[in-house]
Amino acid sequence: MDTLLFSLQSLTAGDLPNVGAKSACIGELHRLGLATPAGYALGTAAFARHLDQAGVRVEPGSATHARRRILETPLCDEIGAALTEVARKLPGGIAVRSSLFPFEDDPRHSCAGLFESHLNLTTPRAVSDAVRSCFASAFSPEALAYYDRHGLDVSRARMAVSLQETVLAEASATVFSRDPITMNPDVMHIDAAHGFGGVTNSGLVESDSCLVAKQPDPRIIARRKGLKLKRLRVDDAGGLVLVPNTAIGFAIDDAVLLRIAADVQRCEAARGCAVDVELAVTRDGEVVYLQLRAQAQIASVAPTAAVDVGAGILVADGTSVAFGVGAGRLTEYSRSTRAAAGTVVIAEEVAVADVPKLGAASALVVRHLPPTSHPAIHLREVGVPTLAVGSHLSTVVELCGQNVTVDCSQEQGALYDSGARVVPQLSSGRLPVPEVEMCLIASYPSVGWLDFLPSSSIDGVHVRGESIIYDDVRVHPLALVAYDEHQLDGQMRALVERKVAGYPGGQSFYVAKFAERLGTMRCSVPSHQAVTLRLSDLQASDYRQLVGGALFESEENNPMLGLRGAARLIHRRFILQLRLELEGVRRARESVGGAYQVLVPMVRDRAELAVVREVMGEVGLDVPLGTMVETVAAVLQAQELAELVDFFVVGPADLAQAVNSADRDHNEVQQYADPRNLATMRAMELLLDRLEASDKSVYVPASHYVELRERCGDRLSHKLRVFTWPDRYLAVATQLEAECGRRERAAV
Repeated sequence: MDTLLFSLQSLTAGDLPNVGAKSACIGELHRLGLATPAGYALGTAAFARHLDQAGVRVEPGSATHARRRILETPLCDEIGAALTEVARKLPGGIAVRSSLFPFEDDPRHSCAGLFESHLNLTTPRAVSDAVRSCFASAFSPEALAYYDRHGLDVSRARMAVSLQETVLAEASATVFSRDPITMNPDVMHIDAAHGFGGVTNSGLVESDSCLVAKQPDPRIIARRKGLKLKRLRVDDAGGLVLVPNTAIGFAIDDAVLLRIAADVQRCEAARGCAVDVELAVTRDGEVVYLQLRAQAQIASVAPTAAVDVGAGILVADGTSVAFGVGAGRLTEYSRSTRAAAGTVVIAEEVAVADVPKLGAASALVVRHLPPTSHPAIHLREVGVPTLAVGSHLSTVVELCGQNVTVDCSQEQGALYDSGARVVPQLSSGRLPVPEVEMCLIASYPSVGWLDFLPSSSIDGVHVRGESIIYDDVRVHPLALVAYDEHQLDGQMRALVERKVAGYPGGQSFYVAKFAERLGTMRCSVPSHQAVTLRLSDLQASDYRQLVGGALFESEENNPMLGLRGAARLIHRRFILQLRLELEGVRRARESVGGAYQVLVPMVRDRAELAVVREVMGEVGLDVPLGTMVETVAAVLQAQELAELVDFFVVGPADLAQAVNSADRDHNEVQQYADPRNLATMRAMELLLDRLEASDKSVYVPASHYVELRERCGDRLSHKLRVFTWPDRYLAVATQLEAECGRRERAAV
């Protein structure tokens, strides 16, 4: 007679057909020396016996009938006796988890979240019902749809069930050993929440997310704290209950995260491929591993389309869950119907069962959905670009019925109104590589960078400090200082505390956010390319919009020409902010390594750069320093500035504003602030003339490069470099490649 029960810890790869992947992995984890729940596997022989008892023969057209009969038919005496034996050996709550063979946990079709699991069951009747529910879930509507989509033969499906002790999880996490957004093999992604893992796997909460650089030793490079408004805890009557979560800090502390990362690297090495791991952390800090499977792999390629923002207005930003771009009429999702082809669907939440109805959508917008969640895995498999916008969802809903564009081509995604459009893009293998050295201006790594950056003419990536403040900090820097010094009271202190909880203080939070963003970018850029921080350059009106901003900023009549750029960074009130941002660069360099640079905005005087140099020395940061050329003063003093800096970057919009005495934010004079008008072009020529004897490079916008090269000739053009944005790379590279070819032909 076939064996019905197997000890989980003793299972080997040879037992896979008998117990399914989810049960077999417990034995694998145990052999690696990792803590796992005690328990047993009720094998696929029990499933076959129950099908016989129910008079079921599974064939492609009868699966729905099979599910009903499985649920209606009592378990046979042998299975009942096996469950009684398990209950005797596992006092307390029992977890009953499905474990399918042969399809589940395959990297080509993971079946993530398709099958039933029940936790903390305390009665024999509950366990018996849960076993039949797991058996029947092999033929649920969503499972059948999945088999059909992947061409899997339903008659081969054989379900085992894992019966194990319920781990009382104080926190839970899912780990992908390869970042699921950028597909960077050197970066691990961890999603975590308080309580049991169902809230993260199902996307019920905005979880914490953490990026870990894997080699040579695990190092945390970025953390993003989710609101985690709910948590699953054990119910006194058995099972689990969803309750409000009042904790505001991170669900798992850094020391435990690093232990987890080291364990997952061992799992990855043992499997020889990227892995997906689920785990629980108990109240006393023990990490218990619940599942190990091959990570579902979506090919890492540069997108075949990009978003041209053009006249589009940013409606909401958020986290990319499934990469790609899409556009169409914004439509609210209804579970009763399938999404119409070409629409952008908006939903409060999405379950695995919803994914088959969303396959025709051009994009999906949700409130929150962890990238490691089961629905996210399925959405990437079907290729629906997905953006999680959090609290911005109510703003997006107001656009229903209008055309919108969703950009999930990088980790931080965005939704634009009808002014933006999707444009064709070449695959990374066909991207032109012009001879001109270029740098990218980007906030986050983009999908496909790992393919095209190493062989491109890109010499580095520039990250704007203001994007870090807007996206990650969202609190006025002086409010963070005031928080540390106990100078904030009441609601303002509570608002700041919710942001900085989990960090030693407000200033350390600010430093960490800069270090995390730069470290994330560094891990996605080849070692020979530099990551440059352009120090923050917000106007007073922008700072007032941050938490606590009104306490520290006055109203300026003309903030575009007010206290901003270098003058603000070295001002006695704000110089601590400069120090903290430079500390962020130093910390990223120490943590991740690689080449970094610092770029100073809106420079008016040599003395400003001297102060920045001095503060760099005080924080122990020895990296190249560059200056933005955005003022007439910087053009006229270029020779003097060259003595203090290593490179120049022309800011065309601000330079045009200064040259033409036209506030570019003023509607009535915007036409005079054209970065391509004659006066602005001549200012750039003058800059190059003044740097003729210098060996310093000058980065100019791609839109100006060809004309400046023609104007200056070979005498000065060798100094020119180009900067552009990732979504414009194709157009810029094609233009520059053609220009280089034309010049070569002319020379011949």
